[in-house]
Amino acid sequence: MSARPDIPYSEGIEVIKCNGLRTKKGTNLEEADIIIQKVHQIVDNEARLSESACQSIGVLSPFRAQVELLSEKVKRKFSLHQIERHKLNIATAYGFQGEERDVMFLSFVLDNESHPTAFRHINKKDIFNVSITRAKSLQYIIHSLNINELKPDSLLRQYLDSFKTSHKELKPNKVKDLFIDEVVVDLQKLNLAIWVAYPIAGLKIDIIVQHRNKTFGIDLIGYPGNFEESFSLERYKMLQRAGLTCFPLPYTYWVSDKESCLEEIKVYLQ
Repeated sequence: MSARPDIPYSEGIEVIKCNGLRTKKGTNLEEADIIIQKVHQIVDNEARLSESACQSIGVLSPFRAQVELLSEKVKRKFSLHQIERHKLNIATAYGFQGEERDVMFLSFVLDNESHPTAFRHINKKDIFNVSITRAKSLQYIIHSLNINELKPDSLLRQYLDSFKTSHKELKPNKVKDLFIDEVVVDLQKLNLAIWVAYPIAGLKIDIIVQHRNKTFGIDLIGYPGNFEESFSLERYKMLQRAGLTCFPLPYTYWVSDKESCLEEIKVYLQ
């Protein structure tokens, strides 16, 4: 949801491959140690912040044994005050249903020699979906797997493969729409970076512009074609949660008084 034309979609994801092994108890000590180290860095870095400014932290593993190991390590490493300041929660996917945290740590535990039943558990759609969607800002994925040895059709393989693709420079989409063409020509005179039909939060935004390192959307309304419909109020609210405000621009206003529309857009960008 926080992807922008100049920011890789995966900026909010950090994948850490380690050489951990799943023990007979169902734990992965190396993954647990990496998570504790990363959590400690956040707690230290934010020690002087007010509690309201501290990032909330979640640690999730699909396996109960790993959750219990991490819980013990956290109790030994951090004070109750630190745990409460960061709303630190450690649980399986079931314990995170309806919960989110600013920063999430996800420990998959498995190595390539793990029993097939463990892989089947991790590939259950409901468990997997909850596991990977709890982070608001940043997600650390810690795993001990050779990805190429996983079954190509497994959720885990597809998920980890998705982060291999390097971010490519995005170019404006070529869209045939007279209303868009007119608006883009006038916006270019304002020396703005412009993208057309750019996807954000699962929606195609008619026009994306960047001004002073901030990103804005323009929703074109009323001209017959693919961009005729306006977003619903709920869609506007969703985009706002994703950090994007949208300016609705009706075609009738543009035709009747283009200069006033451009002035309003300038004010909006300020």
